[in-house]
Amino acid sequence: TERMRAHLARALANRPSLLLLEHPTVTLDAADRAAFGQVVRAVSAARDLAWVALSNDPAFARASGGRTQTLGPATRRAGRIAGIWRRWFTS
Repeated sequence: TERMRAHLARALANRPSLLLLEHPTVTLDAADRAAFGQVVRAVSAARDLAWVALSNDPAFARASGGRTQTLGPATRRAGRIAGIWRRWFTS
């Protein structure tokens, strides 16, 4: 968990407006996943920071407190994913 917090701190050093997380919980156990999710949510709320996480962890996605999109085999094509992104960020 300390390593993940260090990575998060490094990513936030330049005060980005969007944080992209690729499989942020893959190496964490259940308790650490929950703790990391709380840290990300608290930091994003405090800094008015948007974040997007790509995760294979449905529990993390559900607990994120935001909008989620589940991608099955039929939606993994680039065109379908681009359409999802356009709907999310233009609505």
